[in-house]
Amino acid sequence: MTSPANNRRRAGRRAFTLLEILLVLTLIALVAAVSWPSFQAWFEGQRLRQGGDNVRTLWVKGRTRAMEEGRPYRFVWQETQYRLAPDSLADWPDLSNSAFPPAPAGPGYAPGLVVEDVLPEGVRFLTRDGSPMPMEGSPEMILFWSDGTAKVVDRYGKEWPETQVLLADRRGQVRALHLRGLTGVVTVFNPAKAVR
Repeated sequence: MTSPANNRRRAGRRAFTLLEILLVLTLIALVAAVSWPSFQAWFEGQRLRQGGDNVRTLWVKGRTRAMEEGRPYRFVWQETQYRLAPDSLADWPDLSNSAFPPAPAGPGYAPGLVVEDVLPEGVRFLTRDGSPMPMEGSPEMILFWSDGTAKVVDRYGKEWPETQVLLADRRGQVRALHLRGLTGVVTVFNPAKAVR
């Protein structure tokens, strides 16, 4: 038979004191405070990867649509925005006076895929040399042709066989998308690791 003193000891061990609960909550708060910067860095990295994946996916769609529809598609980008549309004046009226204007929309013009989107929060485009994007946007544009190739053209009409588009997050981490014009192949990489 158990004595009343033993019953009280057992009953006392079943519950936690207020002090024990406060100590556990304090430890949880300290661990959360110490680990928050790591979680925040992870979220920033995820947004940067998502931005790169979104742009890469849109390039693949533009190239595919150009081949399926038999007409070129144009891609342009600014600080946080980007746009893909058929390469016609109907879809790009603001480029009519540029050095490389879109073709006029002929008879039987059918609307195509038009995508205007923004990068995830905290992610922005950079210029080729890694500096911030000017207000007027990138000096380049990408044209996806119906034969599956791509051409990079600057606003003065100069052409390149390939391009590299840089994206950066708030912490300064950078991802690069490299587009080969002849094949339309897109490679995503971290430029800091590629230099080593």
